[in-house]
Order: sequence, then C-alpha cells, then structure tokens
Amino acid sequence: MIPGIAPKPAAPPVASVPQPRHMFVFGAGFVGRYVSEHLLAQGWQVSGTCTSPAKKRELEMLGVKASVFDATESNSSLQSIHSLQQATHLLISIPPIPGIGDPLLNLNEDLRRILSDGNLEWLCYLSSTSVYGDCGGALVDEDHMVNPKSESAKLRYEAEKGWLNLVNHLNLSAFIFRLGGIYGPGRSD
Repeated sequence: MIPGIAPKPAAPPVASVPQPRHMFVFGAGFVGRYVSEHLLAQGWQVSGTCTSPAKKRELEMLGVKASVFDATESNSSLQSIHSLQQATHLLISIPPIPGIGDPLLNLNEDLRRILSDGNLEWLCYLSSTSVYGDCGGALVDEDHMVNPKSESAKLRYEAEKGWLNLVNHLNLSAFIFRLGGIYGPGRSD
C-alpha cells in the first residue's frame, strides 16, 4: 500500500441480469405464428417477418414485433430489421425457392455481420423429411442416410448445409428440425 492513499474497496459483485429470451422468426406464417403464440404465452419477446402489411397487423395484435420483409426481392436488406440484432434465438421458417435456393442465405454477408454482432445463442432451421427421399415405408430417424430426390428436397438439404456452415462461423448452437408435414385448418384441403 502506498502511504497516504487509501486502498479502494473491492467492487461488489455485479449480479448478472438475465437477458430476456427473444425469439426472432423469419417467416411468421402458419408454423412461425404457432410457435410465436406459444412463446409469447411463456413470457418470451417475439419478433419476426411476414410479407404483407395485413399480416404484420395480425402479428402485432398477438404481441409480435413484426417487420414486412421479402427475402426474394432483389433489394432485400436486413438492415431495416432492428429487432434481429436483439434476438437470442432464431427460427427460420422460410422455405427455399426453385431457381433461387434459400433466399436468406443469399444475403450471406449481411446476415453473417448482423448475427455476429448481436446476442444470438441458438438457431433453428425448419426443414423437411423429404430430404430422406422415398424410404419405402421404412422407419427413418436423423441417423438415416439423406437421399433427396425432388428439386424441393434437394433445395432443403442445400439450405440445411448452408445454415450449418453459417453457424459454424458464428460459433452458435444449431438445430435442424425435419418436419414430416404441416397440417392445420385450411392446409389439407
């Protein structure tokens, strides 16, 4: 200790304030909206995208902070979606498009920069069991060999690989959920 200078007391430990869980849903359509409603009921903050002002109003009435965004437009930019950078969790429910592929992954540099500068901990891509191809009724699980046959299945599998590649660069936890089918009112007519 230096004479004449009082030692500073140790700073009290700073209690870490738990960060609120914030899910961002790219494509808050049928599945994205369903997930959003359940998370809101559990106290999550939820933001997401839709493709029309009318759907934006519907989502906002539920409590979702919505942005109109169409990744297929040539002038698409993620810069205007401010809530994306606050998200701790990301759900991608936008399917790949023939001739384009995954429209979000086409914004790779923009996407990578925004996600690496944010609070993201977890990413989930909703894919399809079509990536397994025709298995002749055999039991299939995530260890089954992938054998996509249709164009949409091949695009899904390419998107899966693209999202996994992106999260490897961002050092995040990632999940690929391969959905068998999406059924609901007005969807199976």
